[in-house]
Amino acid sequence: MRYLCEISYDGTKYNGFQKQPNKKTIQREIEQTLCSVFKKEIKIFASGRTDKGVHAIGQCIHFDLEFEIKRNQIREILNRSISKDIVIKKVKKVSDNFHARHSATSKKYVYKISKKSLSVFDRNYSIYIKNLDYEKMKEAALDFVGNHDYKNFSKNDIPKPTNKTIFAVKITESKRSLSFEIHGNSFLKYMVRKMIGTLLDIGKGKKDKDFIKKVFSNREKNINIPSAPACGLYLKKVYYK
Repeated sequence: MRYLCEISYDGTKYNGFQKQPNKKTIQREIEQTLCSVFKKEIKIFASGRTDKGVHAIGQCIHFDLEFEIKRNQIREILNRSISKDIVIKKVKKVSDNFHARHSATSKKYVYKISKKSLSVFDRNYSIYIKNLDYEKMKEAALDFVGNHDYKNFSKNDIPKPTNKTIFAVKITESKRSLSFEIHGNSFLKYMVRKMIGTLLDIGKGKKDKDFIKKVFSNREKNINIPSAPACGLYLKKVYYK
């Protein structure tokens, strides 16, 4: 029996999602809990990896059991046993050909920027930078919408197609914060953090507001794109057919 779980987690104390030797990761924590509960080794598969310090509101994973169990029982049992940094939000039974990563049709990320100095209780969940030009950042963010080659907004040695489609960039602003919600068909490693890193450089005045257009049209020759800090990034939702 195959089960799909929607989970959320605080990535502050973890070395990313993917299991790594001798490191604390989200995957390792979940698999160890499943092993403890069901008394056998169970491998999980995720919609994608998140970096060290990145959070999730709606990450999705799947795993297989040799027997059927009520989905609410799975959720309750796992939440009683797992680290308090991780919450199993929903569980449902899916077909055997479903795959948390390969069956995904799109994803939505959100990046949170504070307009006020952060307290010790907030600094792992948002970023604060003085004197950003928020209007330039909001205007430039819309240049990401559409189908573009994101090779310059990702890790250089990625052996996969780099053309991606961003369906929408939604900007939410208040007196205290600015959030960029990015919905796309799929994402490359570091892609969202480099997109936000670019917007931060535009907000600081280090890059002009047409920099993104120039990168996509290959008119920008001196391309230096930093990654925004991981702590402001959240995987918000994964979509399936």
